Amino acid sequence: MNKFYAILFVLLVVLVVCSAAVSAEYCENLNTKISGTVNGGVYVGGGHGSDGNGPPGEDPYEQDFSVPSGTIKWARLYTGVWASGNSDGWINISFYDGTGYTSHNAYVNTSYENTSAYGGPNDEEDGYYVACGYGNYWYYWNVTDIVSNGYNNATVTTNGFDVGTVQGISLVVVYEDGGDEITYWINQGLIYLGTGDTACSCRRTESTTWFNGTMDTTQNATLWTEYFVGEPSPEYDYLEFNGHNFTTFAPDTADGSGTTPDDTWTNNRLDIDRWVIDKDWIDPSSNDLKFIRGSDTATRAVLAVFLSEPPAPDLLVSDIDTLVERDGQTPMELVANHVYTINATILNAGNLDATGFNLTFDEDGTLKNDTGLTGLGATDEEIVQFDWSNSAGSYSLKVTADAYNAVTESCETNNASTDSVTVHPKTGLADLAIDADDITFHPAHANHAANNNTIVRVKVRNEGYMDAGSTDNEFKVQLRHGATTMDETTTWLRAKCYRFVEFEVSLPEGPNTVTVELDPDGIVSETSTANNVAS
Repeated sequence: MNKFYAILFVLLVVLVVCSAAVSAEYCENLNTKISGTVNGGVYVGGGHGSDGNGPPGEDPYEQDFSVPSGTIKWARLYTGVWASGNSDGWINISFYDGTGYTSHNAYVNTSYENTSAYGGPNDEEDGYYVACGYGNYWYYWNVTDIVSNGYNNATVTTNGFDVGTVQGISLVVVYEDGGDEITYWINQGLIYLGTGDTACSCRRTESTTWFNGTMDTTQNATLWTEYFVGEPSPEYDYLEFNGHNFTTFAPDTADGSGTTPDDTWTNNRLDIDRWVIDKDWIDPSSNDLKFIRGSDTATRAVLAVFLSEPPAPDLLVSDIDTLVERDGQTPMELVANHVYTINATILNAGNLDATGFNLTFDEDGTLKNDTGLTGLGATDEEIVQFDWSNSAGSYSLKVTADAYNAVTESCETNNASTDSVTVHPKTGLADLAIDADDITFHPAHANHAANNNTIVRVKVRNEGYMDAGSTDNEFKVQLRHGATTMDETTTWLRAKCYRFVEFEVSLPEGPNTVTVELDPDGIVSETSTANNVAS
């Protein structure tokens, strides 16, 4: 069984409803809200995690989606808000379907008053859960009649809360496209698996959710889990499927991260994971998933889906990185007439190995590279590197996996990714720079025993748009302790790049201050030398 942080495929959740609770919380164990079959698929997108946006004074929290073609059978938009202090407030959503905008505003409070004036009751149109007494709201909105195939977008702002930051947005769409039939269970709720709020009636050390009904045991299946809050390691929580623990594959099952085809994750708070369940783990008539707190202090489980998704690869380009270390130097910006390394991360988000396929690299629509890969295992990823150089200007770089459709995939619309880059002119002078934060001690000077060697690591930067030295004309980096020169080395830097140099020295017991000077001999022509020395 494998895991890949991905496609927040999380769930089609039908939603809610139970009777309202008159208390400082409204939560419940995850239970089946909808199950059945569909000749199509389930799309889940978004969810990149908290970035500080949403409340007054900050930008709206924004998320793009790319919904597959087909008839929309069911769709829900989800968002989580950190309110803090049991504060009430407004959640304001704007949804764009590619042609127009629809607004939806909801007032929520931690008392969960079961009246329309206070956001209740939960029904098919919308609703929310309150995560105990800490002001965590998990809100949903029915967008079945609004969402369209292709590009969609949602923004969320908040008002009135003590904090009001948005933890993430996710969109779940069930669609029918005449494809293979899949069986699915959608389980929803909100369970507090944390340790902080001891008065919370839905606080648990573990919680089990069930998927009851006939399930195919001749092939591997897919499980998605979503957490409203997932703390990163070293706080560890666990999952068990029919008694099989996931620890071997993921020691921390909710670590506040994930990836989707729509965005890059911030690794902060929201967590969505996809798991491939081995057919030998599956029971033909009843299956269960257990959420276990472990040492995690704040996790809140909200959604799970179990489905007999036919095994298929799903190739996508999850990341294009244009600022890649090369020959020990890492660019901060791109400058004309330099050769750079472009890293493209290729992910097989499916549950079946992919056979051989081609990867293409285009610049403004012109093919620059065509690379063949022999294959990619289910949930595996591979970084492919390209060399690229250009003159000053703005460019659109596009990488496409399975460019010639050699692989039959579960989704054929997410193979390409594009990154817009700016290349600056090579002009002016170099500008070597260092400050106190660029000097670190390993081990820290306050901890090592007297006269044990210490590694002094120095980050050397060139903030100018011209090279500082060359392979044949290197400048000095000098390390001093007081008035004594302890060590020195030579190096050079391309325009707008940095690199690290290290000195191994013996320092006396007690606090120490060292000074690093760049280019003490003045061989580099610079815009300023005022930033060449730091202690």
